[in-house]
Amino acid sequence: MSLPYALTVCLVLLCCSVQFGISEFFGQKSEAYKAESPSDILDNLLKGYDKRIRPNFNIKPTSVNVSMYVLSVSSVSEIQMDYTIDVYFRQSWNDPRLSYESKDGPDTIMISNDANIWIPDTFFANGKASYFQMATTPNTFTRISRNGDVRKSIRLTITASCPMNLQYFPMDSQLCALEAESYGYSAKDIFYKWIPNGVGVSPDVQLPQFKLTGYRQKEMNIALSTGNYSRLSCEFQFVRSTGYYILQIYLPACFIVFISWVAFWLNRNNMLARVAVSITTVLTIITLMSSVNASLPKISYIKSIDIYLFSCFLMVFAALLQQATVEYVTDCINDRNKRNRSPYNLAGSHVKLTTDLEKNQMEQTHVSEAEIGGNQTTSFYGIVPADLDKWSRIGFPLVFVVFNFFYYVIYSIASDVTMDDLTKP
Repeated sequence: MSLPYALTVCLVLLCCSVQFGISEFFGQKSEAYKAESPSDILDNLLKGYDKRIRPNFNIKPTSVNVSMYVLSVSSVSEIQMDYTIDVYFRQSWNDPRLSYESKDGPDTIMISNDANIWIPDTFFANGKASYFQMATTPNTFTRISRNGDVRKSIRLTITASCPMNLQYFPMDSQLCALEAESYGYSAKDIFYKWIPNGVGVSPDVQLPQFKLTGYRQKEMNIALSTGNYSRLSCEFQFVRSTGYYILQIYLPACFIVFISWVAFWLNRNNMLARVAVSITTVLTIITLMSSVNASLPKISYIKSIDIYLFSCFLMVFAALLQQATVEYVTDCINDRNKRNRSPYNLAGSHVKLTTDLEKNQMEQTHVSEAEIGGNQTTSFYGIVPADLDKWSRIGFPLVFVVFNFFYYVIYSIASDVTMDDLTKP
């Protein structure tokens, strides 16, 4: 065999060896990349994984960090004593069983179905109803990090109970809480805590009758018959907007009171019209009171709006009593003057009234003040009907203005509850 031929054979064998080594190297490399795929990582993690056992069982309690972002507040109901809120509810905890080491694999793995891993059994203690958002897909995700940190986020619409104190309605403010805790695990197994600045509120949150002025986070332990439980609470303060009630209740009530004063300027001889005005205003204010209370819960204590409407009722009812008083005093004066003008009371004279026409004119005019001569009177125990109307024209508006001033001042101060530890949205 010649030397060139031997060199050629050696070169061919060397090239084959290098090619085989390179292909084997890249084959192993591709297999390594395949092993680092999320599917393979999850398969390896879930081998022997028991989702029924919480992380760090018999070692230490599992710490669940919670945050929440409020998207909207759709309603606050006085009748049902609840409110409805739409939130992103996020929980995170560490599960050492889900930690993995991968040089070239992903830092986090997102899974759409977390049915195979342990999830905290969090529920809302004061919730009445809640449901997941499903359009267009379930609004939830779960992420697993290399060190075993698990983060779960879900969008929820929650209707929660909110006991309200309506003593200052409609100038009231309400503090409504959303409380979360574990249903089955006591504080020895799970404790919840808010992450710093864990609650956020969208700037687009608006309500027709309320204004969200602030919120605060609280962590507490609750003692129940089955043990002590870790609970998180987020309290929202809602301040009622009074614009609707001023336009729909307060102003109509004021105008009803104003209308009742019109009777003070009507002729006293037209008593039918005066009484009709007063009775109409009394019935109208009663109807307004009934319509207001029909839209509120049946509570046993007095609300501020009850005091206002009842005061308006007293004003219009007092105007009605004023008409009755004027009529009664006028009739008493008329009867006394009739007796004084009888034939046996005219200073010993037995002269009879000349005609029936004169008598009828006297009755129709209720014995006008200076028109009737003789021993006539224009007052009844010092009460003059004309003076009653004059006093009423000044006294009724003055009393009503003073009442409104003190009403708004007192209730504005009493209902102004400012909490220093609230976070502004």
